[in-house]
Amino acid sequence: MRCFFALFFDEDVTKAIKDNQKICKSNGITGKYVAPTNIHLTLKFLGDVESINITTLFEVSDYIKEIQTLNLQLSDLGVFPNLKNPKVLWQGISGPDKDQLIKLHTFIDEFSKKRLGIEREKRKFFPHITLMRRPSFEKRLTINDIKKFHINKPEVKINFCSLIQSELTKKGPIYSELKRFYFL
Repeated sequence: MRCFFALFFDEDVTKAIKDNQKICKSNGITGKYVAPTNIHLTLKFLGDVESINITTLFEVSDYIKEIQTLNLQLSDLGVFPNLKNPKVLWQGISGPDKDQLIKLHTFIDEFSKKRLGIEREKRKFFPHITLMRRPSFEKRLTINDIKKFHINKPEVKINFCSLIQSELTKKGPIYSELKRFYFL
């Protein structure tokens, strides 16, 4: 089954992100927006994991339960890989616990490699929330133009992460939470 570890947001933060999607749309950015119920921050994409190995992933809780609530903040917009060939429009993450978030990712990445042989990420972890895939810009926008949008940048408190199963369908992915891991 296709799985990943992720952070999900409370209703207020999800609404702020949804409003940011509307701001992007009103500024001429079109594409496949992420459905509000699927808005998340991916900590580690695992790919296809055999059912028998799922319980091994539950053991990550021994480390996660030692993490304190993460105090983060939504930040500026950007695109991957660049404006000439944009694949993803995203909103970044900042805040006092961003380093702790990166450590959490690194632990899950190393744990997955050590326990299940899942390859470590080759790219440096860049915490972000995908707002849209395959964005198209009606206007000739620069990164500086996008960063000037008056978007919501709420503070975010995260006290758990989730192991998610992702089922790909014609209407988009369907996420099912397999296990929730609470922080201190």
